[in-house]
Amino acid sequence: NNSMETIFSKWETYPMDGIVIQDRFFTVLSDNSFEYKNIAYKFKAEEKETTVKEVIWNLSKNNIMVPVVCVEPVELSGALVQKTSGFNYKYIVDNKIGKGAVIKMMRSGEVIPKINKVVFPSLVVTAPETCPVCGMPLTQEGVELVCSNPNCLNIEYSRLLSWLRVIGIRDLLGVGDIMLEDFVQLWKSTIYTTQDINLTVYDLYDKEYGVIVNKDYLINKLTPSAKEKFSQIIDNLSKPVTMDKLIVAANIRGLGETVSKKIASTIYECITDWNNVHKLTSIDGIGNDVKNRVLNARNIISKVFCLVEVVDPLKQVFSGSNTQITVTGSLSMPRKQFEAVCASKNIVLSDNVKSSKYLVTNNPLSGSSKIKNAAKYSIPIISEEEFRKLFGV
Repeated sequence: NNSMETIFSKWETYPMDGIVIQDRFFTVLSDNSFEYKNIAYKFKAEEKETTVKEVIWNLSKNNIMVPVVCVEPVELSGALVQKTSGFNYKYIVDNKIGKGAVIKMMRSGEVIPKINKVVFPSLVVTAPETCPVCGMPLTQEGVELVCSNPNCLNIEYSRLLSWLRVIGIRDLLGVGDIMLEDFVQLWKSTIYTTQDINLTVYDLYDKEYGVIVNKDYLINKLTPSAKEKFSQIIDNLSKPVTMDKLIVAANIRGLGETVSKKIASTIYECITDWNNVHKLTSIDGIGNDVKNRVLNARNIISKVFCLVEVVDPLKQVFSGSNTQITVTGSLSMPRKQFEAVCASKNIVLSDNVKSSKYLVTNNPLSGSSKIKNAAKYSIPIISEEEFRKLFGV
């Protein structure tokens, strides 16, 4: 009891949202996995009432109308909060959140503001009826309010930015969204004489020769400080790309990094024969929803596939030149930077512990599911330092 009183007294001294009491001892189970006795205590977050001023709707890169709830300023856990996520269309409508509604708010994990409860609903709840970009009617899909127009300019512009981020920037540091959008506008001015035409992914490449349009002219237009970074982006756009990165870059709703890695090999087959699309549902964790999204986007996938050289996933994984590893826990560098280092050595990162050669972690006693699986399947567990020595990175 005295120990617990000491621990909880520190709550007033140091900002924290909970504690984990870790037993350094472990039990080896019959399947050779480890069992740790860790106990987590979460402190109850501070909660206060405030009044909704308005709900602002923003169009996301996937053409989903995202609600942001603006409130009368309220101090929560030492921070002044003036807005929070409205989650989705259905949540706003079902809970009658609009101007004048009284809500209870908290900061989840002492960080992210969120609505915890609606005390008094609003008398008037409004939501947009047409897309703010193309003007087409919005439709409800599940819990979301969506612009279903496949030709909406917002989709094409979002795809362009996604393409530049995933394929252009890659492991390049120091290029933010504002700088990237300024670069897009400059690129647009080298292709079109009018600002009324929107730049798309397909405008970046010469349709006949598959090279970057106006590369030299564009670089000469850049300031000296921007030349080096954006010269690298332009060069990256012409380099080979893996199939999973191509799918992510195409900015297709529901096909993020995790799903794209799972379906990359099958999509590569589908490019030559879309009758192979039925194979998607035989992949663990992939259902009809993903298959239908792929089918609806097959024209886009086929078009962007022709823009760059795509690495055959089968050759990439089974050529013998790639080592697959799994990483768990924090590293000495950002995960994206670590992935780039691994890629330079033909090392593939995967969440599949069973098929990995090593599990890399700086905390082998954390008791995570990946560490348990590594022990279960006799996968060597090595530190980040050991990994660097082993592979010379």
